[in-house]
Amino acid sequence: MLYLVEGLNSSGKTTWIENNKKIGDRHITTYYLNPLRWSRKKKELIQNGGIANYCLGCYEMLRTSLVNLPCDAYWDRTFISAWVYYTINEDMFEYLCKEYLSVNTKVIFIDTDPQICMSRFKKNRKRYVSNFDWYGLRDRFHEAISKMKRIGYDIKVIPNYGATQ
Repeated sequence: MLYLVEGLNSSGKTTWIENNKKIGDRHITTYYLNPLRWSRKKKELIQNGGIANYCLGCYEMLRTSLVNLPCDAYWDRTFISAWVYYTINEDMFEYLCKEYLSVNTKVIFIDTDPQICMSRFKKNRKRYVSNFDWYGLRDRFHEAISKMKRIGYDIKVIPNYGATQ
């Protein structure tokens, strides 16, 4: 099973994965696909509309490598975030949704209140961005999850994960 684990920054995705995966399962991160974390040099190399194409190639390569894993895999930040945070467009999002639907997948949406996420983000001193439209991004996650549900994805929504911790 491939779990696509999504949610706002500091919503509890990584914590949820670490608390739910079993020994031998894989925790997959694709931080290298996040333009907000790229060096200036990498941004220069992938310019003029090449960012979405770079991401598409990486997502397709990753899909191929995940098809026959002998264990469960938990993917922390997927192509869903790439659409929510405007790295890929609608057509590419729909294409990837159809591609990954053919893999045994389940979407885990960590739907934590934006106020909690903002507080955690600030507390953890994450500074690679300071101007998120937290509520607008949450709305985009809800839109993405609705689209995926309509085409047949198995989706589990977990509200306010870790809010009382």
